[in-house]
Amino acid sequence: MVDDTVYVGSYDNSVYALDAVTGMQRWHFETDGGVVSSPAVVDGTVYVGSFDNSVYALDAVTGTQQWRFETHDSVESSPAVVDGTVYIGSNDNYVYALDTATGKQQWCFETDDEVESSPAVVDGTVYVGSHDNSVYALGDGD
Repeated sequence: MVDDTVYVGSYDNSVYALDAVTGMQRWHFETDGGVVSSPAVVDGTVYVGSFDNSVYALDAVTGTQQWRFETHDSVESSPAVVDGTVYIGSNDNYVYALDTATGKQQWCFETDDEVESSPAVVDGTVYVGSHDNSVYALGDGD
């Protein structure tokens, strides 16, 4: 929740912004797949993954798409946003680092299986689990 707005994804292929007091819909954005990823809201932008193999950046006030980054499989991971970078996993076995302003890929790291867990970033290190039974500690550029 940010500024009395709750942001949620849904299996109906949408991201919703709801008034936290009344529950009234402020806006909704439709993707081409279900959204089980919990949105991250940072500096007026909503970041979220979708079953349509994409990561989206949406304007938090209007719901307008700012950019879309396509992976090779569904995105169930919730994003972590730190210092101008969106960190997110995909079922294509990769962890991605994306520029918050443009969506341009800064780097990616391949694991041996799907990445549905949500990254955590501590002191510049990205921690994320994979279905390959591993937890990875990634530095910038791994």
